[in-house]
Amino acid sequence: MRTYLDCYPCLVRHAIEAARLTSADTGRQEELVKHVLRRLAAVTPPHTPVRLTAEIHELIRTFLGVSDPYARTKQKANQAALDMLPDLRQRCAAAPDRLQTAARMAIAGNIIDHGSLGEAYDLPATLDQCLTSPLGINDFEAFRSELNAARHIVYVGDNAGEIAFDRLFIEEIRNASAANIAFVVRGSPILNDVTAVDAEVVGLTDWVRVVASGEGAPGCELDRSPPEVCALFDSADLIISKGQGNYEALSDEPYSIYFFLKVKCPVIERDIGAYKGDSVLKRSDRKGR
Repeated sequence: MRTYLDCYPCLVRHAIEAARLTSADTGRQEELVKHVLRRLAAVTPPHTPVRLTAEIHELIRTFLGVSDPYARTKQKANQAALDMLPDLRQRCAAAPDRLQTAARMAIAGNIIDHGSLGEAYDLPATLDQCLTSPLGINDFEAFRSELNAARHIVYVGDNAGEIAFDRLFIEEIRNASAANIAFVVRGSPILNDVTAVDAEVVGLTDWVRVVASGEGAPGCELDRSPPEVCALFDSADLIISKGQGNYEALSDEPYSIYFFLKVKCPVIERDIGAYKGDSVLKRSDRKGR
């Protein structure tokens, strides 16, 4: 997916947010924003939103001298989501269609996204909306059909906290399928995106094989991923992609991919064909590899 003008103010917000998370003073924040603006002014195509974000956050981390400004934020999100799991399991167990309910819960978890929203989200309200309202794009029955026949599944994670909702969905996938599941995480910290540490914290490593995608970018960039990850995509019968960043990175790849996400910005709204605020389960039409 290409970069739109709307991506630029988000990246400036990232700089301010990261600086404040490290308690940098106002002067330091202003200096960082100027560095980011100069970098953005020098950008020339082709740059995807994921690649540009990765480069800007490398600048942010270097400037601030902090390897992971979002570390405490991710810890809090993981614990808050884990605290919700018992209730989510009960609601899922009582549902007439447990797999679809868990899928919608996984989509709701995608609201935990500092890249798009910072801390401006309401998780309980989003959960209720996802469970009771029609999806903006709903390819669930096609997903169910492919799941029944799948032997190898790749599940690309997105954010800390959200990963606990992914765990619940994977538990229900396990009830419906005997397929092998590989869960792809970020290779190093960026924003509040999920890493192998987060996967272990929420107990996901007890259920699936966890694989790092390579560089610390807010989306799975296959052209920068290790051969192991590319081989998993090539051999997968079913690919699940969570969140906007992975949609940005994977929507042009020649695979059949199911995108599970909340639409949180006008860029994705235009590209995916749904409205901001919609819950989406969209099957890509691309095939080739």
